[in-house]
Amino acid sequence: MTAATKPNLPETKWPESLPLPHEERIFSIFCGNTHIKWAIYEGVSMNFSPTCCWRTRLLTDNELNDQTPIKVLCHHLPQPALVAIFGRSQGNMTRQLALEHSQGRAAVMLTVYLVSTNDEQARRIAWCFQQIPTRIYRMRPDDFFTKRMGRYDTMGVDRLASMKAVGHMIGYPALVIDGGTCLTYTAADANGKIVGGGISLGLLAKFGAISSNTSHAQGMEIAQESDTMLHAAADMVEAGKPLDFFARNTKQCIVSAVLHEYGLFLRGVIKSYLREIGVESGNAADTNGENAPKRAVIIFTGGDGDLFSKLVSADSKILTPDPDLPPYEHKICNHLMAFGIANVLKEKLNEYKEESISEMDKLLVGCRVAKEFQQPDEDGDHVYRGTISGSIRDGKTETSYLVLYDDVDCEELSLVEIHAALTLFAKVGEKIVGTSVHKMVAQKKNKAFDAASKMEDIDVEVKGVSEQNRSEAEAKAEKYKALQMQRADAKAKNAAKAGGEKKGTPSKRGSSQSSVPKSKKPKKQDPKSYVNRRLCKYFGENESDLFFGVIASYDEKVNFWHVDYDDGDEEEYDEDDVKQGLALYERNKDLDPTLKSQGM
Repeated sequence: MTAATKPNLPETKWPESLPLPHEERIFSIFCGNTHIKWAIYEGVSMNFSPTCCWRTRLLTDNELNDQTPIKVLCHHLPQPALVAIFGRSQGNMTRQLALEHSQGRAAVMLTVYLVSTNDEQARRIAWCFQQIPTRIYRMRPDDFFTKRMGRYDTMGVDRLASMKAVGHMIGYPALVIDGGTCLTYTAADANGKIVGGGISLGLLAKFGAISSNTSHAQGMEIAQESDTMLHAAADMVEAGKPLDFFARNTKQCIVSAVLHEYGLFLRGVIKSYLREIGVESGNAADTNGENAPKRAVIIFTGGDGDLFSKLVSADSKILTPDPDLPPYEHKICNHLMAFGIANVLKEKLNEYKEESISEMDKLLVGCRVAKEFQQPDEDGDHVYRGTISGSIRDGKTETSYLVLYDDVDCEELSLVEIHAALTLFAKVGEKIVGTSVHKMVAQKKNKAFDAASKMEDIDVEVKGVSEQNRSEAEAKAEKYKALQMQRADAKAKNAAKAGGEKKGTPSKRGSSQSSVPKSKKPKKQDPKSYVNRRLCKYFGENESDLFFGVIASYDEKVNFWHVDYDDGDEEEYDEDDVKQGLALYERNKDLDPTLKSQGM
């Protein structure tokens, strides 16, 4: 175990991070150095098929400072994404609209998987989604390839995601050449184990480097136009004519030399890769013999992937033919990272599907629930809704279930508490019910009612408290309805006093243009109450080693808890980590060495 500081976004943890049952749309986002790449997928029933991929510029300080999170987000979304989040593709997009549309989905929360090599952009993406019912997970390198499969510590997660996609789309062995901001290449052997790769300047960056280092050189004025140089390179490759080693003007001298440099370099990479997988000149076509090598496939991707594939193609006359280069198959594949993420989700879903699914899990996972808390939300409601996302077992028996609330808090509830939460939801339904989603809300209420009833037939303890739970739910529902009516009456009176003018909507989270300020929603539990409590966490390559520690302090500025482990390491926890660590400790506290030393 090593000490590490967690990012401001929760990392994936399986199976908790799997898409929720009945999710119809899932998002993925890649934050790179120059662009953000987005994708929308079909849900579980459609095997996570990508339906829409697009690319936008990076998020800037100016737009974050001058606009609301939802407006910034909408500037980066095409029509299919707007429909998935807000239910429509045109008009004014608001938090209220997103909430109303979410109530009409079988799964209220949208799941967003984030892959990032740019921490600042990752945090800005999270800021944009803060008013949308979403749960965002930052994917870990190990989600794609473990160290046992050849990944090294500092390997870019974008390269890992691309190679994961290639393995499923085409198979191994494979070499992926990515012509982006950087030119990268990554190789995997016939077993899908990563051999290694390399990183160099991309074409535009190469021309930019020439420009920045020759700004005062006489006769190099043309070199200052990096985009012009890139377009000239594309035109030369498209023409398919042999490159001149001895060009006669500055522009051609630069472009021809750069293309020769990249072309000869990539040829060398390809030859080395073919030797690595056992393909030598003259035997690549022999694929029928007993000792025939795996077919050699070279994948080109990225903005300049097509250019590079044409530059080094065996049929190309751009470069001087190389008789020592074995023939190989090459393909151009776009959106590899989107497909790589989809493949991880498929693998994880299949992995946990292999576990026997109990009748209780089939009945409960995905159901909507409601629970009353002492602290109200920002609208003054004490009833919070959520979704049952999975079971927590002691051996083969479900001891409790994890509920993910719509405010992204989570809580572990016993079977009795789950029954009470189902019963209350069956009474109160969703928080916002528009006419367009009334039928779906009614279906979810009926599902919760049926699940609660069937629980009584499965579990004796639940059966014993069922009448009490129904009685309490009835009382809470009546109180909730009365408060709703009071708020509606107060809103009508305020509107009448204001001459019928529409009240302002919040421009930023936690603030309002209304004359009546809304308080920011408090946490359900005082964050400082966790301090000094014991917890534990699994570490190791297979997460088989259990380490114990204590919550030492809480930093309210960043909403993180500092944990000191007994072996001297330390780590920062978000609230989900804290709750999971405390729950894990309750199940394993008999193993706590500090309790043993105290004779407890």
